[in-house]
Amino acid sequence: MQVTFGVSVHDIVAHAVYQAEHSKAYRRDRAAQEWIIALLLGFFILLGGITRNVGLVVFSLSLLGVALVVIPRSHGWAVARMTRALIAEGENRGVLGKHTLEITPEAVVDTTQYTSSKVLWSAVEGIDTTEEYAFIHTGAKGGHAIPKRVFSDETDFEQFVATAREYHQIAQFS
Repeated sequence: MQVTFGVSVHDIVAHAVYQAEHSKAYRRDRAAQEWIIALLLGFFILLGGITRNVGLVVFSLSLLGVALVVIPRSHGWAVARMTRALIAEGENRGVLGKHTLEITPEAVVDTTQYTSSKVLWSAVEGIDTTEEYAFIHTGAKGGHAIPKRVFSDETDFEQFVATAREYHQIAQFS
Protein backbone atom coordinates (compact mmCIF):
# COMPACT_ATOMS: atom_id res chain seq x y z
CA MET A 1 0.00 0.00 0.00
CA GLN A 2 1.50 3.35 -1.03
CA VAL A 3 0.63 7.00 -0.60
CA THR A 4 2.33 10.12 -1.99
CA PHE A 5 1.98 13.46 -0.24
CA GLY A 6 3.68 16.75 0.53
CA VAL A 7 5.11 17.28 4.01
CA SER A 8 4.78 20.85 5.22
CA VAL A 9 6.07 22.70 8.27
CA HIS A 10 2.55 22.38 9.67
CA ASP A 11 2.78 18.57 9.41
CA ILE A 12 6.15 18.46 11.17
CA VAL A 13 4.86 20.76 13.93
CA ALA A 14 1.71 18.66 14.40
CA HIS A 15 3.84 15.53 14.80
CA ALA A 16 6.21 17.19 17.28
CA VAL A 17 3.34 18.55 19.39
CA TYR A 18 1.57 15.18 19.36
CA GLN A 19 4.73 13.36 20.44
CA ALA A 20 5.47 15.88 23.18
CA GLU A 21 1.94 15.82 24.57
CA HIS A 22 1.96 12.01 24.68
CA SER A 23 5.45 11.69 26.15
CA LYS A 24 5.72 10.52 29.77
CA ALA A 25 8.76 12.74 30.33
CA TYR A 26 6.97 15.77 28.90
CA ARG A 27 3.86 15.18 31.04
CA ARG A 28 6.03 14.67 34.13
CA ASP A 29 7.93 17.94 33.54
CA ARG A 30 4.70 19.83 32.82
CA ALA A 31 3.08 18.49 36.01
CA ALA A 32 6.15 19.49 38.05
CA GLN A 33 6.03 23.03 36.65
CA GLU A 34 2.32 23.32 37.39
CA TRP A 35 2.78 22.07 40.97
CA ILE A 36 5.65 24.50 41.63
CA ILE A 37 3.56 27.42 40.39
CA ALA A 38 0.53 26.28 42.39
CA LEU A 39 2.63 25.89 45.56
CA LEU A 40 4.23 29.33 45.14
CA LEU A 41 0.88 30.99 44.59
CA GLY A 42 -0.60 29.01 47.49
CA PHE A 43 2.21 30.31 49.68
CA PHE A 44 1.41 33.91 48.70
CA ILE A 45 -2.30 33.35 49.31
CA LEU A 46 -1.49 31.94 52.76
CA LEU A 47 0.92 34.78 53.48
CA GLY A 48 -1.72 37.29 52.41
CA GLY A 49 -4.24 35.61 54.72
CA ILE A 50 -1.88 35.59 57.69
CA THR A 51 -0.92 39.22 57.21
CA ARG A 52 -4.52 40.13 56.35
CA ASN A 53 -3.29 41.65 53.10
CA VAL A 54 -6.39 41.37 50.94
CA GLY A 55 -4.59 42.83 47.94
CA LEU A 56 -1.96 40.05 48.02
CA VAL A 57 -4.67 37.38 48.31
CA VAL A 58 -6.70 38.81 45.41
CA PHE A 59 -3.58 39.26 43.28
CA SER A 60 -2.40 35.69 44.02
CA LEU A 61 -5.84 34.22 43.29
CA SER A 62 -5.93 36.16 40.01
CA LEU A 63 -2.50 34.85 39.03
CA LEU A 64 -3.58 31.32 39.96
CA GLY A 65 -6.63 31.63 37.71
CA VAL A 66 -4.55 32.92 34.83
CA ALA A 67 -1.95 30.18 35.39
CA LEU A 68 -4.60 27.46 35.32
CA VAL A 69 -5.82 28.72 31.94
CA VAL A 70 -2.53 29.74 30.30
CA ILE A 71 -0.02 27.09 31.40
CA PRO A 72 -1.72 24.03 29.90
CA ARG A 73 -2.05 25.80 26.55
CA SER A 74 1.45 27.28 26.55
CA HIS A 75 3.30 23.97 26.48
CA GLY A 76 2.00 22.89 23.06
CA TRP A 77 2.59 26.40 21.78
CA ALA A 78 6.21 26.31 23.03
CA VAL A 79 6.88 22.96 21.32
CA ALA A 80 5.35 24.27 18.09
CA ARG A 81 7.38 27.49 18.23
CA MET A 82 10.65 25.62 18.86
CA THR A 83 9.93 23.11 16.08
CA ARG A 84 9.26 25.93 13.60
CA ALA A 85 12.50 27.62 14.66
CA LEU A 86 14.51 24.42 14.22
CA ILE A 87 13.01 23.80 10.78
CA ALA A 88 13.83 27.37 9.75
CA GLU A 89 17.53 26.76 10.47
CA GLY A 90 18.05 24.54 7.44
CA GLU A 91 16.72 23.62 4.03
CA ASN A 92 15.39 20.24 5.22
CA ARG A 93 15.28 18.87 1.68
CA GLY A 94 14.75 15.31 2.85
CA VAL A 95 12.08 16.30 5.37
CA LEU A 96 9.88 18.89 3.68
CA GLY A 97 8.31 18.34 0.28
CA LYS A 98 7.06 15.33 -1.61
CA HIS A 99 7.20 11.93 0.12
CA THR A 100 6.15 8.51 -1.07
CA LEU A 101 5.39 6.26 1.89
CA GLU A 102 4.92 2.58 1.24
CA ILE A 103 3.84 0.05 3.82
CA THR A 104 4.66 -3.56 3.06
CA PRO A 105 4.33 -6.61 5.30
CA GLU A 106 8.04 -6.22 6.14
CA ALA A 107 8.62 -2.48 6.52
CA VAL A 108 7.70 1.18 6.22
CA VAL A 109 9.57 2.71 3.28
CA ASP A 110 9.76 6.49 2.91
CA THR A 111 11.24 7.94 -0.27
CA THR A 112 11.86 11.54 -1.31
CA GLN A 113 13.89 13.09 -4.10
CA TYR A 114 16.83 13.23 -1.67
CA THR A 115 16.41 10.37 0.80
CA SER A 116 15.11 6.88 1.26
CA SER A 117 14.55 5.08 4.54
CA LYS A 118 13.30 1.64 5.44
CA VAL A 119 12.14 0.78 8.95
CA LEU A 120 11.16 -2.79 9.76
CA TRP A 121 7.82 -3.15 11.53
CA SER A 122 9.60 -4.74 14.49
CA ALA A 123 11.33 -1.37 15.05
CA VAL A 124 8.09 0.64 14.90
CA GLU A 125 7.07 1.73 18.39
CA GLY A 126 3.43 2.50 17.71
CA ILE A 127 0.72 3.81 15.40
CA ASP A 128 -1.69 6.55 16.46
CA THR A 129 -4.33 8.64 14.76
CA THR A 130 -5.84 12.05 15.31
CA GLU A 131 -8.53 13.95 13.44
CA GLU A 132 -5.91 15.07 10.88
CA TYR A 133 -3.11 12.47 10.89
CA ALA A 134 -1.88 8.93 11.19
CA PHE A 135 1.44 8.77 13.04
CA ILE A 136 3.82 5.86 12.63
CA HIS A 137 6.32 6.21 15.48
CA THR A 138 9.82 4.93 14.77
CA GLY A 139 11.34 6.34 17.95
CA ALA A 140 10.73 8.67 20.87
CA LYS A 141 11.02 11.73 18.59
CA GLY A 142 10.92 10.20 15.14
CA GLY A 143 8.41 8.84 12.74
CA HIS A 144 6.02 9.63 9.95
CA ALA A 145 3.03 11.98 9.98
CA ILE A 146 0.65 10.95 7.24
CA PRO A 147 -2.00 13.63 6.66
CA LYS A 148 -5.56 12.39 6.36
CA ARG A 149 -6.07 14.95 3.59
CA VAL A 150 -4.02 12.84 1.12
CA PHE A 151 -6.56 10.02 1.10
CA SER A 152 -9.58 10.12 -1.16
CA ASP A 153 -11.95 9.51 1.75
CA GLU A 154 -12.22 8.37 5.37
CA THR A 155 -12.48 4.72 4.33
CA ASP A 156 -9.14 4.82 2.48
CA PHE A 157 -7.50 6.46 5.49
CA GLU A 158 -8.95 3.87 7.89
CA GLN A 159 -7.87 1.03 5.58
CA PHE A 160 -4.31 2.40 5.46
CA VAL A 161 -4.17 2.65 9.26
CA ALA A 162 -5.72 -0.82 9.74
CA THR A 163 -3.19 -2.35 7.34
CA ALA A 164 -0.29 -0.60 9.09
CA ARG A 165 -1.53 -1.81 12.49
CA GLU A 166 -1.92 -5.35 11.18
CA TYR A 167 1.66 -5.41 9.80
CA HIS A 168 2.95 -3.93 13.05
CA GLN A 169 1.10 -6.42 15.22
CA ILE A 170 2.28 -9.41 13.16
CA ALA A 171 5.90 -8.17 13.48
CA GLN A 172 5.61 -7.90 17.26
CA PHE A 173 4.78 -11.60 17.52
CA SER A 174 7.38 -12.83 15.03
